[in-house]
Amino acid sequence: MTERSPEDEARVRAAFDRLPQRAKRILYLNQIEKMSYVEIARHERIFLWQVRRHMRCALRTIAMVRE
Repeated sequence: MTERSPEDEARVRAAFDRLPQRAKRILYLNQIEKMSYVEIARHERIFLWQVRRHMRCALRTIAMVRE
């Protein structure tokens, strides 16, 4: 695991805060609660493809900030 500077942490946090609410929740459920995409789809009562789309959006946004 690489160490991040406080500035990097602040940029990632700001990017997370700008995500749509659903994408934030799905990212949280996957990364913090360790739920699979299928579990998230069932929990949120949405289609699996929607979970994938929200995760792709969230991860792309966070990755752009970290570069």
